[in-house]
Amino acid sequence: MTAILFTLAAMSGALVRVVLRDRFGRPATTWVNLLGSFLLGLILAAGFGDDVAVVIGTGFCGSLTTMSGLVLDSHDQAGRGGGFPRLAIELLAGLAAAAVGFFVAT
Repeated sequence: MTAILFTLAAMSGALVRVVLRDRFGRPATTWVNLLGSFLLGLILAAGFGDDVAVVIGTGFCGSLTTMSGLVLDSHDQAGRGGGFPRLAIELLAGLAAAAVGFFVAT
């Protein structure tokens, strides 16, 4: 049953990401990554069981967030001097969002 729920959660996360990216463009990549990081921190700190952490944390949040989209967007900005700084800032912001989610749940 966990495998089926994992698959449904992963499909949902990917669908949310694609719809938001189509609707809002590149800024959506940042927002979905921050949201996914926050939710993962929240889930891990809340002490849900392993099945919930796998289904929601890995399935939904894992497919909601997009490292490849972040790298692609950063690469596209590299010609304007924004590639590496954006990548570094977003990685740090993702860690901060996960920490905030963790502390909100505790």
